[in-house]
Amino acid sequence: MNRIMLLFGLLIAPFAGACPPDQTAKPHLLAQKLTRSKALHLARTAAREHGYDLSKYVLDTFGGSGKLTSDGTEWLFGFVCSPPEARPPGCEFLVSVNHSTGETRVMPGM
Repeated sequence: MNRIMLLFGLLIAPFAGACPPDQTAKPHLLAQKLTRSKALHLARTAAREHGYDLSKYVLDTFGGSGKLTSDGTEWLFGFVCSPPEARPPGCEFLVSVNHSTGETRVMPGM
């Protein structure tokens, strides 16, 4: 039995460090959680890709904007028309950025 275990160990050992388990099991996950600044960069990029002209918006300062969700899985960034006091209804949007994957979702205002 000991010989079998030794042989198994000798055969497997060269491959043990070849692929880190996290990267093979979950290739969609980032090596580190996103910082707020990196998440904001991704949010702005996603907004532009969805046709928003960010020169016409400001980052909202409501209670949750630019903060992680309560479960810590997403960054949330709210954008409102500039100037905020003259904005029509629906002139805002929200971008969520997954804290682990960097995936973004753009949600228009209503």
